[in-house]
Amino acid sequence: MLKKSSCFKRLNEFGKASETLQRISFNELSDSLQYQVRYEHALSLLLQKKYDEAELQYIDINFYTHNESLRNQSLFLGIIIKNELRKWQEADSLFIEYIKFNNINIDSVKISELLKKPKLLNPKTAKIISYFIPGSGQIYSGHVFRGLTSIAFQGSFFTFTFLSIKNGFYFSAATTGFGIFQLIYIGGARYAYYLAEKKNAKKIETYNKKIRDFLFH
Repeated sequence: MLKKSSCFKRLNEFGKASETLQRISFNELSDSLQYQVRYEHALSLLLQKKYDEAELQYIDINFYTHNESLRNQSLFLGIIIKNELRKWQEADSLFIEYIKFNNINIDSVKISELLKKPKLLNPKTAKIISYFIPGSGQIYSGHVFRGLTSIAFQGSFFTFTFLSIKNGFYFSAATTGFGIFQLIYIGGARYAYYLAEKKNAKKIETYNKKIRDFLFH
């Protein structure tokens, strides 16, 4: 079954690989085989981006594996999982253990540089400031052109609403002017939240890739 799961993994069918591994009974298995099954299970879940489940498997590796050398062999897996879950303090501790276990010659300055965390945006801030100043949330998220475009559109429909009321076109003001303005106003705030989250995801992926590249170098 372990070999079968390996075949599924090579075919990029990671779901079937983890399902196969779940069927393995640990009764009378040696420590090394138990470790291998749990390691492969954690890896297959990681490849499916099921990071919470992968973390549980990694915890099981450390709890049930009595051989310290085997536990240390899975350190890089733990680092990747913790980073994906943004549990960076735990990931940093595992990273230091990994360096010691593998006798990697690296100075403290390089370690600090590698472990320097990205500065993340606050999606809620992006959304809230968009309500006060339309377009500002997009600008805060690093999308200046989209922010300016949002300001222009909302300003246009707000002006249209004002002029329609002034000239007695109340129906047009309510339906065309204010109706569209409201949609863009609320939608713009939600979009600013989305852009901030997207920007954060990109920053986190860049950081995680840097760590992965180091581990697999």
